[in-house]
Amino acid sequence: MKTVATLFVLVVGSIPFLAADEIRQVSQERNERYNAAIERIEPRPAEVVRALNPSKEEVCFAQILFSESKDRTHWVKLGWSVRNRVDMRFRGDDYCSVAHWRGQFSAISYKSDPSHELVMNIHKSYLDGSISILNKAVWEDAIKIGRSIMNADPVLNPIPEAVYFFHVPTAVAGNIKWPNWAKGVPADYVIRREDSKEVKWAFYKKDTVG
Repeated sequence: MKTVATLFVLVVGSIPFLAADEIRQVSQERNERYNAAIERIEPRPAEVVRALNPSKEEVCFAQILFSESKDRTHWVKLGWSVRNRVDMRFRGDDYCSVAHWRGQFSAISYKSDPSHELVMNIHKSYLDGSISILNKAVWEDAIKIGRSIMNADPVLNPIPEAVYFFHVPTAVAGNIKWPNWAKGVPADYVIRREDSKEVKWAFYKKDTVG
């Protein structure tokens, strides 16, 4: 487990620091290497995760990843933005205080969010075996990937100092309003759709949005 997680961070975390307008230039070869690293992280049986005995902080970190996206390829930058908050003492000084900072992660903060109950009880349902097969695999990966980012060398950070992020397609679809802090502000880092290259996630440094 430790070897696989370390390999994951070394390969994926080695993506260079790119500004938003440079992301388009990422080569197909690098994308293939990125996807290959993700695919090598295979779901583990429940016994393995129990044996690892994830800490409260690791569970909080995994809850953020699980609640924000079920696409593991997004978790590297999402996870590092969370770690940046902890390292910079921005809206929390550990993973649980960051996770539960009011209004930051809707599935954790608001009972009205459709995913709130699932996210808040995900680890309990995992341990007692009531979790669905699909969510079981995603949760196992969230624990592993979150732990790898928590323990990674800071030099591997692909989005240094980025503490804000925004799921762009959600706004485009009209489900929520574009946040005021993101209006007219170029993102420092992005994740793009592979098919259209449209921005899917935008990441901002603290100083970028004031």
